[in-house]
Amino acid sequence: MDHVSTTNQQASMIVPVTSSLDLALFEEQDRAERHYRQIYAILQDGESWDGERTLNATARAEAYVESAGDQARQIVRDLGEQIRQQQYRATSHQNQVASRLHGLTLLEEVREKGDRILAVHTNVALAGRAITDFALVAAWQVNALIGDSRETCLYRTAVWLHAYLQERRGLWLDRLRRITGITDDASLEDLTVKWTSPHFQRSEWVIGGLPSGYDADPELLSD
Repeated sequence: MDHVSTTNQQASMIVPVTSSLDLALFEEQDRAERHYRQIYAILQDGESWDGERTLNATARAEAYVESAGDQARQIVRDLGEQIRQQQYRATSHQNQVASRLHGLTLLEEVREKGDRILAVHTNVALAGRAITDFALVAAWQVNALIGDSRETCLYRTAVWLHAYLQERRGLWLDRLRRITGITDDASLEDLTVKWTSPHFQRSEWVIGGLPSGYDADPELLSD
């Protein structure tokens, strides 16, 4: 069992960080829920699809997705700059700098090699958010290409987000059960987890309210 101690048998647990994947995965599913709440609310607003209301809803959704993309790109730029600075201090070998920056452009490598290219918990969390932001942008762009209208794009993106959220949350809950040794979902929902790390650059990382379990009305997303 991975957990080391509990500060409150019913509400709080302290566990060691064994992989940066855990932090990134939590942020991925948390970000997906935030996006889904927003897109679903917009979809509800434009549900009647009557002229101006439809245009307003799709325009809001498109602006939201564009904003998510802007945030993701800024995260990558900021992390890239940190890697440049860290690598410059460690070595002047430009090939190593190029290699690390190349790894940062591959989101799967960011996820898989977080311990090597991301120095602190905050950066790992940001990488997890960027992964989900980029996924949302890609889904929107693909749906815009294959759809015959902007409202169809919005609807299909909402359906995709619902499936993406369920998939990421499922992976997160499976991992959380292994980390904590707790198998009861109701107990997990009330649990606050604090990650600790012996690395001097890593602060304690606290997650509360796990998970929210938000799920919109499936009727609106049904065919």
